[in-house]
Amino acid sequence: NRQGTVSLELRRVEGADIPARHRLPIDFQAEPQAYVCLEVEDTGVGIREQDIDRLFDPFFSSKFTGRGMGLPAVLGILRAHKGAIAVESVEGQGSRFRVYLPLVQVDEVCIAQPAASQLPQRTSGTILVVEDEIMTRRLVSEMLGRLGYDVLEAEDGLQALEIFDQHKDAIDFVICDVVMPRMNGWETIAAIRRQSPQLPVIIASGYNEAEVMDGRPKDMALSYLEKPFRFEKLQERIAAMLQNNLPDQ
Repeated sequence: NRQGTVSLELRRVEGADIPARHRLPIDFQAEPQAYVCLEVEDTGVGIREQDIDRLFDPFFSSKFTGRGMGLPAVLGILRAHKGAIAVESVEGQGSRFRVYLPLVQVDEVCIAQPAASQLPQRTSGTILVVEDEIMTRRLVSEMLGRLGYDVLEAEDGLQALEIFDQHKDAIDFVICDVVMPRMNGWETIAAIRRQSPQLPVIIASGYNEAEVMDGRPKDMALSYLEKPFRFEKLQERIAAMLQNNLPDQ
């Protein structure tokens, strides 16, 4: 097996120094201010020139299904924070990704504290979270714990089915990723629904709803939640699902 090196660097840059080549979002306009640049560089196999601009297309991968890099979700996060990402790569020599985010002074940050009346009401029940990214899975579990739920975690569809077989009488609903190794989200949901046809399921994905739900039956027990999401959005989606009254996206 080939050994390689991955290096990380964090530095300050000016907006005027952000490169335009292979940069997304396409409509990104650098402000006349400072940015933080997170650079990730590797000595891997590199990326073909014709593939670089396709890296951020939903579901694109030059490898087999379930082994993409999740870059559409990264792009969504950067767009929400008025940032950008630029890619450089030479096939056979490695790749360099640079993430740019506006630099904010600490004294400019205002963290709003919810009023007591706005704090989430505690609920109860058990939720199965199916997510192959460990940090995302733990974060979602922590959010659900704050809402008062017990959480069962699965790192892929096969493990989810094992857990479901053991706890199906206790599980109130499922939150499931779409793109996962071994068994994807739709295969996992189909297997679970064969045992519990009416079990509510929330599909959580970094891809947009039209792409994820294209051709899928729309029923009131199946809801979509775009990643990344805030605590309030998760709470809203759960409440809407349990009431069988899904709001428009």
